[in-house]
Amino acid sequence: MVLKISHKVAFGFSVILLLLFFSSISSFGILTNIETATAKVDNYALPIQNHGNTVQKQLLKQAKSTALIRSLPTTTSIKNLEQEFAEYDAILQLNKLKISSLLSAFPNINNLDIFTQSYDAYSQSVKAMLEHREGELSETIKLYEQQQSLYDILDEASAILIDLSFLEDAENQRKIDTIIGSASQIEGYLFNLTDASKSILTLTDIAEVEAAQQTMNIGIDNIEQLLIYLVRLGEEYNTDGLIAQFVDEFERTKQALTSDNNLFSLKIAQIKQREALQIALEESDKQIELAIQAIDEFLQAVDQNLMALQLNTLDNVKRGNLETIIVFVVLFVVGIVIAFVTIRTLTGALKEINLALAKIAKGDLSEELKVTSQDEYGELAKNVNLVVADLRSLIGNITENSHLLHQAADKSSEQILLVSDSLTLQGETIQQANSQTDELAKSAEQIQQSANSAEQQMDSALSQSHELELTATKTSQGMQRLTSMLDDTTDVMTALEQESNNISGILDTIGGISEQTNLLALNAAIEAARAGDVGRGFAVVADEVRLLASRTQDSAGEIQHMIESLQKQTKKAVSDIKVGKDEAINCQKETEQLQQTQLMISNAIKEIHQVSSQIANSAHMQSDLTNNINESIETVVDLSRETSEKSTTTMSYSEQVAKLAAQLDESIGTFKVT
Repeated sequence: MVLKISHKVAFGFSVILLLLFFSSISSFGILTNIETATAKVDNYALPIQNHGNTVQKQLLKQAKSTALIRSLPTTTSIKNLEQEFAEYDAILQLNKLKISSLLSAFPNINNLDIFTQSYDAYSQSVKAMLEHREGELSETIKLYEQQQSLYDILDEASAILIDLSFLEDAENQRKIDTIIGSASQIEGYLFNLTDASKSILTLTDIAEVEAAQQTMNIGIDNIEQLLIYLVRLGEEYNTDGLIAQFVDEFERTKQALTSDNNLFSLKIAQIKQREALQIALEESDKQIELAIQAIDEFLQAVDQNLMALQLNTLDNVKRGNLETIIVFVVLFVVGIVIAFVTIRTLTGALKEINLALAKIAKGDLSEELKVTSQDEYGELAKNVNLVVADLRSLIGNITENSHLLHQAADKSSEQILLVSDSLTLQGETIQQANSQTDELAKSAEQIQQSANSAEQQMDSALSQSHELELTATKTSQGMQRLTSMLDDTTDVMTALEQESNNISGILDTIGGISEQTNLLALNAAIEAARAGDVGRGFAVVADEVRLLASRTQDSAGEIQHMIESLQKQTKKAVSDIKVGKDEAINCQKETEQLQQTQLMISNAIKEIHQVSSQIANSAHMQSDLTNNINESIETVVDLSRETSEKSTTTMSYSEQVAKLAAQLDESIGTFKVT
C-alpha cells in the first residue's frame, strides 16, 4: 500500500480529533453536572425560597391584622378583617402547596410540617379571637341599650317624684310635707341607682360587677320599704295617681334589673368575652411566633441546600477548568509533533518542484521534472510537465496571431478617421435645428404661463364664490333657528304670564286667610283678657299670631305688586319678541335671494374656469411637444458627440493594440521553447 500525504495528514488529525473527543466527553459530563445543579437551583431551590419569602410576608401581614382585632369598633370591620385574613391565608396556602410540590428534590427538609401545625393552631386562635370580639361587641350593644332603657325608667320615676314635691294644699299641708319627705328620700336612692348603672359600664372585673349588683339590690330594698310607707300615705291623701305611676315605674326598674338579660348579666357576659378574647390573643401570639420560627428554620434549611448546590457547581467548574488545561497541554504537544513530522515530509518534495517552477517563471520551457514517487507530489510533477508542454504550443500560436493583429490595427485606424470627419459635419447641422426648437419652446412656455395665471385667478374667484355661498347658507339656517327660538320664547312668556295670574289668585286667597287669622287672634286676645291671669299666656300667643297674620298680609301685598310688575314686563317682552321674529323672517327671505344670485355667479365662474383650463391644457401640450422635440434633438447631438468621442477613443485603442502587438512579439521572444 502506498502511503500518501493525505493519509499522513489524516492520521495526524485523527489523533487530534480523538483527543478532542475524549476532552469533549469529559467536558460534557462536567457541564451536565453543572446543568443539573443549576436546574435544581433554578427550578427548585430558588422557587422554594421565593415562595417561602411570600409565606413569611403573608404571615407577618396576618400578624399585623391580628393585632387590630381588639380595637375593631363594629361587626362590619370584623367581617372586613376576616375577609382580609382569608385573602392572606389563600395566598399563603397556595405558596405552601407549591413549596410542598417542590420539596421532592430536597427530601432532607421536613420543617414545613412543623410550620403547618403551628399555622393551623394560629388560624384557629384568630378565628376564636374574631368570634369573641364579635360576641363582645354584641354584648356591649345590648349592655348600652339595657343601661339606656334603665336610665329612661329611672328618669321617668324621678320626674314623678319631682311632681310630688310640687303638691300644694294648705288644709293638708302636714300630710303633703310627709309625702314630699318620703319622696325626697326615695329620689336620693334613685339618684344612687342611676349613678351605679352608669358606673357598671366602666367595670372590668366580674367581682366588681357582683359587688355593684349587691349595692343596687340594697338600694332597691330601701326604696321598697320607703315605697310601702309612701303608698300608705297616698291612701290617706289623693295625689292624682302620681304615687301609683311611680309604683309602676319602680316595678319596671326591678324587672329590668332582675330579668335574664339584665344589666349585670350582660356586663358579666361582656367581661367573659373580653377575657376569652385575651386568652385567644395570647395563644395566637404564641402560635405565630412558633410559625415564624418554623418558616425561618425552613428557609435556613433551603439556604443551606442552595449553598451546597452552589458549592457543588463551583467544584465542577474548577474540575472542568483543570481538565481543560490538561487536555490543551496534551493537544498542544501532540500538535507540535504532528506538525513537525508533516512539514518535514512536505518540504523535501516541494523544493524540487519550486526549482523547476522558478525556471519556468524565467521563460525556460526546455526542461521537465523527474517523477520519483507515486504520491500527490508525483502527480503534481506530472501535471507541471503537462503545463510546460501546453505553454510551448500556446506561445507558438500567440506569435503567429500577434503579427496578424498588428496589420488589422493599422487598417482600423484609417477607417475611424473617415467616420470622425462625417460625425463632425452631422453635429453642426443638428445644432442649428436645436437653436430653432429652443425659440419655439420659449414661445409655448410664455403662452402656458399666461393661461396658468388666468386659471389661478378663476380658481380664487370660484373659491371665494363657494365661501360666500356657504356663508349665505349658514346665515339662512341661523335665521330659521332664530325664528324657531323666538316662537319657543313667546310660548314660554305666555305660560309665564298665565302662571303669574295664578299666583295672583293664590295671593288673594292668602290675604283673605290672613284677615281671618287676624280677626281670630283679636277674638282670642279678648277672651284671654277676660280670663285674667289664667289667660295671660294665651294672650301673648294671640298677639304673636295677630302680628304674624299682619306680616303675612303685608308680604302678600308686596308679592302681588311684584307679580303685577312681572306681568307688565312679560307683555312687553312678548311684543318685542314678535317684532324680532318679523325682522328675522324678512332677513331670511333676503338671504335666500342672495343665495340664488350667488348660485348664478358661481355657474358663470365655473364656465369661465373651464375655458381657461382648456387654454392652459393646450398651451401645456404645445410646451410638452416642443420639449420632446428639443430633447430628441439634444439626444441626437449627444449621441453624435458620443459617437465621435468613441471613434477617437477607438482610434487610440487601435494604436494601443498595434503597440501591444509589438510588445507581445518582444515578450514572446524571451521564452525558450527548444
